[in-house]
Amino acid sequence: MGDGRRTILFLGESVALAHVARPMVLARTLDTDRYDLHVAFDPRHEWVVGDEPFAKFHPLASIPTERFLARSPGASYDLDELRSYLADELRLYAEVQPDLVVADFRYTASTSAAVAGVPSASLVNFHWSPHRKFDFPAQPPSARDGSGSGSGSVKARLRSSVAGRVVRKARRTLADRSGSPDDEGGSGVPDVDHVNVLRAEHGLPAVSGYLQLLVEADHVLYAEPPRLIEALALPSHHHFVGPVVWSPTLPLPDWWPELPPERPLVYVTMGSTGEADRLPELVQRLAQLDVSVVVSTAGRAELAPVLATAAPNVFAAEVVPGAEVCARAAVVVGSGGSGTAYQALAAGTPVVGLWDNLDQYLTSMVVAGHGAGDALGPDATIDRIVGAVSEQLAEPKATERAGALAALFAAHDPARTFPALVDDLLGTE
Repeated sequence: MGDGRRTILFLGESVALAHVARPMVLARTLDTDRYDLHVAFDPRHEWVVGDEPFAKFHPLASIPTERFLARSPGASYDLDELRSYLADELRLYAEVQPDLVVADFRYTASTSAAVAGVPSASLVNFHWSPHRKFDFPAQPPSARDGSGSGSGSVKARLRSSVAGRVVRKARRTLADRSGSPDDEGGSGVPDVDHVNVLRAEHGLPAVSGYLQLLVEADHVLYAEPPRLIEALALPSHHHFVGPVVWSPTLPLPDWWPELPPERPLVYVTMGSTGEADRLPELVQRLAQLDVSVVVSTAGRAELAPVLATAAPNVFAAEVVPGAEVCARAAVVVGSGGSGTAYQALAAGTPVVGLWDNLDQYLTSMVVAGHGAGDALGPDATIDRIVGAVSEQLAEPKATERAGALAALFAAHDPARTFPALVDDLLGTE
């Protein structure tokens, strides 16, 4: 820019709120006197920017979340969609003229940045890194008993099948770090093969597999503190920035003062991608415990019938300030994804992670591996989920382990690490 500031463009893929929120968290850590900040994601998430004028918003189309979730992992985009993504990114670079592009889950971002000659950084969870140690159970986790709601039903069998597919996919995708080609010369992962078509069209080398696609950038930023997940030797351009935790800037709900201080609080949210269809039944069952149940629906579940019949210990809103609620909570029940899980752990609160997809499974297994919560798949019955909450309320060990992780999180604050890293990448003036 003519004023001497360096220009940084943050890209988010709007198939999940986390991939929009995390770039916003990092952008807010930077000094606007030194950096001209721009953020780009689908207009459906423009509300995340709010009224703060610290960064200029640019619309950047993403496929609908429902379409993304309905497709198989690794086969989320067709070639025409990725071609459109690449063209949109190149147009945006021509407009903004960035000195650095930071992207969260945009498969095409490192390719478009290379084509445009712009340095790139990819923000990703370390559980996706080819440089982490992998250790997965031989069989998918399952409900401890079959006495819960829907046990033995077609839905229960379907949930068990989904759980098995997710775990098998994790073992196949993450165990093969070499990206070995299939018999037809492809990677075996359609998204990777489609990106490689684009890269070949622009004279760029192919990426070797799905893990490499996620870390294919000039710099890789891991949204965790070191030592949360065991690492192998890291390349010098891979960096831990610490837990990138976002919470909406909102006033506390009107009912917040009504929460009894002597009663434990259970916070329940499935976020933007968790399984929401069982939320009403789960909330109704949790309300039978001697707790206050705070629910964030994210507009994805209708709780009016539950609220009309449940005990007065259920408090619901479409969106709540998650950081404050997690700090007050005794247990957080979420989708298992890093957005809510890391928010809870930052507050020292244990998690019951109800994973339903591969990314949620990986986060949940990390949390459970530290003893700071439970990882329950889609085959877990309502009885099992409520039982896990009851166990955590009665047993302080998970809270103690969550507290230890909170200390680890606090020691690696992105508000300190990211600005220092940007200074290193772009040079101080």
